[in-house]
Amino acid sequence: MFRRRLLWRLFAINAAAFAVFLGVASAWLLSDPRQGGTGSIVAALVGMAVLGLIASFFAALTVYRPIERVRRAAEDLAKGDLNARVDTIGPDEVGDLAEAFNTMSRQLRTRMAELEGRRREVATIMENISEGLLLLNPAGEVALVNRAAQKLLGRRAADLVGKPLWQNLHLPEVHEMIAELPKIDEPARVRIELAAAGEARVAEMVVTPLFEISDGEKRAVLLIIDVTEDRRLDQMRRDFVADVSHELKTPLTSIKAYAETLLDGADQDEGARRPFLEKIVSNSNRLTKLVADILDISRLETGRKDDSRERSDLNALVRRVVGEFSERAAKKGVTLAFEPAAAAPEAYVNSEDMREAVENLIDNAINYTAEKGTVRVALKVADGRITVEVADTGIGIPADALPRVFERFYRVDRARSRAMGGTGLGLSIVKHVALRHGGNVEAASEVGKGSTFRILLPAA
Repeated sequence: MFRRRLLWRLFAINAAAFAVFLGVASAWLLSDPRQGGTGSIVAALVGMAVLGLIASFFAALTVYRPIERVRRAAEDLAKGDLNARVDTIGPDEVGDLAEAFNTMSRQLRTRMAELEGRRREVATIMENISEGLLLLNPAGEVALVNRAAQKLLGRRAADLVGKPLWQNLHLPEVHEMIAELPKIDEPARVRIELAAAGEARVAEMVVTPLFEISDGEKRAVLLIIDVTEDRRLDQMRRDFVADVSHELKTPLTSIKAYAETLLDGADQDEGARRPFLEKIVSNSNRLTKLVADILDISRLETGRKDDSRERSDLNALVRRVVGEFSERAAKKGVTLAFEPAAAAPEAYVNSEDMREAVENLIDNAINYTAEKGTVRVALKVADGRITVEVADTGIGIPADALPRVFERFYRVDRARSRAMGGTGLGLSIVKHVALRHGGNVEAASEVGKGSTFRILLPAA
């Protein structure tokens, strides 16, 4: 009955109006004796009063019902039913009210659909970005966390949300940064080391100043950026510079020493002069080869598109390279054999790069194979892939060194490699050539029994 107060108000208004009318009519009838007997007049007035009250009630109900329908629809809308609407009532003010409500409901549905779409977009972006993202309140408690952050921190969302971050990340620098959160007015950052899933990672944390979201509530965004790869690349650059400096220093020092010896008078000694000059030439050649290899690997590592590739028959290409090493292998007493593929192994390659890669493999095989040993070069085609295989019966490579043989400047036996004129870049060049051609490399070896290297390429 409380919700029907409007009905009774309307009824009371109608009844009051009718009562006034009935009072005026009664006074007029009773004041004129010619209108009939008093009893008849009273009976008529009572009948009119009853009929008037009934008519007033139904008149009030006629106005109340459409308004009540609008009220119920508004209540449903307030409860979250965005499909709530009012059926057409009529061409009056209440009908206009119903139509305005339906228009509002449609617009609200549209706005909510847009907001939901944007929410999903933001949620999708947040969940799929590679950086970790957390939403913090002024106390440093986690309000929201994405998948990347869970992975980097090694914690589930249930372990993070609603708890201070320092409880899950026991690092003084993080605790200090969060404690200063209410005071900062520009992004603060700190670099930390993480050990999620048993893997050591280096991450940079960046936290924004607090910002207001609604009704005085404040939040801050904490971004976790995995910089492990950046640090590794930076370390590789430093190592590369150090290795290059060391490799350049050795032949330059030798050249300088022999030249100074000659200048000090050894040039007058025919027996000493020629060996010294040969050493200078040998170190100059080594220096030239080293610089050439450094330039090659630098070019290969840039990743620039190679427009000089063409469809080539690798049988012909490898046969030419093998022919170039035949005399050298024969002088050392090493048997150099070539086994071409039965079907023409055609691939889109940069002939110069591929030739250099094969040369490096054959050169290494001959260098590390003793007299009466064998170096076998073979091509195979299977499952849309071409394999260039160079196998030798040389000294082999220890199992612990095998995974590193394709690294720049890595040598299993540094003294022996330098004595043979190696730069430590040959196998790294082989790997980069294979990768640039959409392929890969493999290595297998056993100490004392030999080694096998393979270049795997996609067939044309």
